[in-house]
Amino acid sequence: EMADDHADVQVESGRVQLQALTGEGGPAAEPVLLGPGQALSVVGHATARGASRYRTLPMAAEAVAPWRRGVLQFDATPLRDAVRRLERYGSTVTVAPEVASLAVSGQVRISQASDWLAALPAVLPVRVSCSADAWLVTAR
Repeated sequence: EMADDHADVQVESGRVQLQALTGEGGPAAEPVLLGPGQALSVVGHATARGASRYRTLPMAAEAVAPWRRGVLQFDATPLRDAVRRLERYGSTVTVAPEVASLAVSGQVRISQASDWLAALPAVLPVRVSCSADAWLVTAR
């Protein structure tokens, strides 16, 4: 999964080799090899001076690609990124810039995205409104 400044790679089976590249296309760090039950989170962009920051994480095989089970998982994910992921499944959501970086954690059933959006004011300092199948999230 990719966002503006990070990418997450999860391996269910087989092996994946990842290589960070600079903007010029050259290697920025040694390659990383992942096997089943491993994940890698890359933060930032590689530069000629060095690679992006990354961390490898252990993970249970059943935790890989939860969207296949109709679930999205968030772990201190900026609200703007969580909403982008929801929009892949049909929701149209506008998030005001002043609340876009608020962190959300937990699981959302894709089929219950509207319930999750409506419940956001219970856990974040936001207002949520819906009209004509479009959602708006603003500061409270």
